[in-house]
Amino acid sequence: MINQDVSDNMNDVSIVQWKSALRGFLAGSFISGSIANPYHIAIQIVLFVIGLLVLMDILLPAGKGMYGVTSVSAAVAGFIITLLFSMFGYSTYYLVFVIIVTVLVYINLFRFLFKKKEGKK
Repeated sequence: MINQDVSDNMNDVSIVQWKSALRGFLAGSFISGSIANPYHIAIQIVLFVIGLLVLMDILLPAGKGMYGVTSVSAAVAGFIITLLFSMFGYSTYYLVFVIIVTVLVYINLFRFLFKKKEGKK
């Protein structure tokens, strides 16, 4: 069934996917937030690991198209924007917003995956 999903995605010729760009942006924000802020070391490690996991999720797709350039360029943009928020002292508020958006994105993703699995049964 994975081959069918891959062949369906091959018909899609777009070079940019907004979901990959959004997740790349979030990954860059988490990684920058972990490096540029003087939080406790445990919080920095958690933010960095979350950023890496989100980045790996978009760069190592399972049965779907990969938009690596879009994801990495969005991650760089997220990194730079979070760095700017850190320089001006607003990084905590921004990272709370990033965490909320990440939770909403992955709730939507899991909901879609479970609906897809139930539809195949």
